[in-house]
Amino acid sequence: ITSKLRGGKSEPQEIQNGLQNLINDTFVHQAAEIFRLQQIIIFNLTSLTQDVERSFEYLEQSLILQAKELDPLFCPRNSSVSTFNNSFTSQHVDSSIKTIVKCSNTCDVSLMKIILANLTSICVLKTSAHEFSDTIEFLKNYIEEKSVLPTEIACEYLINRFYPLAGVTNVSHVEDVNLLNCLLMKVKWDGLNTQASEIDNLSQRSGYESVTSLFPYLKCLVCKAKGETDNFRKYMNLILDDDSNVLSCVRLETLMLKGFELTKSGFQQQALAAFSQALKEKTNNMRALYGIVQAFKHSHDYNSAIEVLKNIAKLHQLKNGFSTSPNQDQFIPAMLATLSQHPKEVLSHESILAELASMLLMNKQFENAASAFMTSLKMLEAKHPASSPCKLQRARLGAAFSFLMAENVADSIVIAQFMNSKTSLKRKLDWEPFDLLTAFILAKGYALTNQDAKAVIFYDKALKCVLPAISNRKEKQSSRDGQKSGSEMLVSECYLSLENYARLRSRLYYEKSVILRRSGDKLSHKQCLEAAISLSPSSFILDHYQNFLQSNGEPEPRGLGKLRKKTVQKIGLDLDNLDVTSVAIKMIIEDEF
Repeated sequence: ITSKLRGGKSEPQEIQNGLQNLINDTFVHQAAEIFRLQQIIIFNLTSLTQDVERSFEYLEQSLILQAKELDPLFCPRNSSVSTFNNSFTSQHVDSSIKTIVKCSNTCDVSLMKIILANLTSICVLKTSAHEFSDTIEFLKNYIEEKSVLPTEIACEYLINRFYPLAGVTNVSHVEDVNLLNCLLMKVKWDGLNTQASEIDNLSQRSGYESVTSLFPYLKCLVCKAKGETDNFRKYMNLILDDDSNVLSCVRLETLMLKGFELTKSGFQQQALAAFSQALKEKTNNMRALYGIVQAFKHSHDYNSAIEVLKNIAKLHQLKNGFSTSPNQDQFIPAMLATLSQHPKEVLSHESILAELASMLLMNKQFENAASAFMTSLKMLEAKHPASSPCKLQRARLGAAFSFLMAENVADSIVIAQFMNSKTSLKRKLDWEPFDLLTAFILAKGYALTNQDAKAVIFYDKALKCVLPAISNRKEKQSSRDGQKSGSEMLVSECYLSLENYARLRSRLYYEKSVILRRSGDKLSHKQCLEAAISLSPSSFILDHYQNFLQSNGEPEPRGLGKLRKKTVQKIGLDLDNLDVTSVAIKMIIEDEF
């Protein structure tokens, strides 16, 4: 199979399919020779594909079966579950490798090197794999103690990890892969303690001749982590000024790194130029397109940002997400993508739809926002019905709120009623303002359909939801030593500050007063208006209060005019992490329905 790639007789995709079929067959018959073959196939598959989840499943299954073959009493916990989200996976890999080393009379060190290469490659391609660090150290120490050259595995079986895939590998190729992977992991997770000399020393090895431009990029990342701005720019320009000796994927990542840094520094036009150049290196690259979205957002060109997000969503439909078909330098761009600021999880189809829907809502395109939220909801229900409760609730909340703003009250109430019925789910999400927003949507929906009694009940419920949310946030912060999740940070910024807390309660009291005025309860109507003014005297609430006083012949309280002179700042949103809860609360506080 491998020789077909070198001879140009098969495309990389055909090679990948052939290797996958072969390794699936090997799991039927487990023996020492089969185990060695499995590790070689996993190495080659990792060189060909970005499907790191499948590579890990193959690696874990191969190690467990070999450990059981050598030690019939070996039985890892939950070994039938293979997923990066499973807390037992690192234990499976670690215990399996140690069992194999312990039970093998003459353990093949060259085989251990390939296992190390497979494990470190998977760690490099994943955005988080710290749990394997002890296992990697164990393998490195074992190999160093034995210090045997990898002569037992013929290099003609290995696909060249570096460019080009069809190139011939030498006897030190697996060692080259291991050394580079270890450096990449250090740059990725410990850039502050990575020295330029480490990168320079490794770049001198002959096995890296085809990827020499990778090392200046690694220096860029290290200088960025250390805050060495001048050196950061020096290495970046070194890559971008070289037109002949730089890999296209390295130039692509450098341009995107430049674009994101310019966006962060406020130079949006220059950032757009950098991302546009990146698209010339690779057409329809989703991360470059997402960089353009960020630049448009920060320049407040929301319409353009929305259009680009729509294009990314269409690309997902055409390509069914990130393509895993191999090309002539597959591992290197896949690895570089994990070192960037925006790994593929940020650009998943459901995440793009969620951001598009929130942008449409923020831009007051309510019907389009409702449609986008419903599309996102259907996708989440189909893919992750049980594992994404927060995402599902956000999608439902966004759809209900968007329908309400689009005056489609009936659909808004149906969705909000369903959310209100999910009591067990709400307990899991007690740190989120879902209860508050659900109660507000139902209250406003019932008010618009003249169900005043129900509307008052849910306005009262919304008012009760605000206080627990604030105290709960303080408890969460103290228990987490100041560490907050993205959604908590968003909510705290626009919702849980004392000023915005007062403005939110003021708005809720005002909305309740409208219902009480309609029902003829003048005293309660007046009390709610006064409560709203005492919390946050918005101009339109003051106008309604003055009209009430005039219509009832009551004198205007002293000092009421001074309240109009107070200036109220607009609520800021975190545009980098736009969330439907923060957008909805901002609109409740600032906009008249």
